[in-house]
Amino acid sequence: MLARAELSSRSRNAARARRNEGIVLKDPDSTYSTGRRGQWWLKLKTHLPTFDCVVTAAEYGHGKRREVLSDYTFAVWDRDPQLPGATLVNVGKAYSGLTDEEIGQLTRLFLKLSRGQWGRVHAVEPRRDSLEERFLDLTTRLQTAEEAIA
Repeated sequence: MLARAELSSRSRNAARARRNEGIVLKDPDSTYSTGRRGQWWLKLKTHLPTFDCVVTAAEYGHGKRREVLSDYTFAVWDRDPQLPGATLVNVGKAYSGLTDEEIGQLTRLFLKLSRGQWGRVHAVEPRRDSLEERFLDLTTRLQTAEEAIA
């Protein structure tokens, strides 16, 4: 339990050293409720490093998102993309953190960039010029459909 502000910095640094995304500050008298922190819990995240990624695939979601491309696959270059033989390597997927409006914008963009569809998945042309460094830091809201990558 933190009693003084200077301990907060030490706790954040320790969490980062453990590769945690941050720490949670809470009222010691608050009760735990699954999925609900409310006003008694505050999540403090450290700034995470960004990666130079591109989207290589977009997949239709499930339930209310079954009609939109809401699941995204990210890739990084295995070396400088200007070097001969450079290839993209898929490294992860993201499924959440965007509003319905943002997902609609990305659906329109990725359908334009689609290289083909296999079942629920569209292979997306990996275009760095139309996608900016934003996607991994999902706390940063999209300003336009072109700002879809981190």
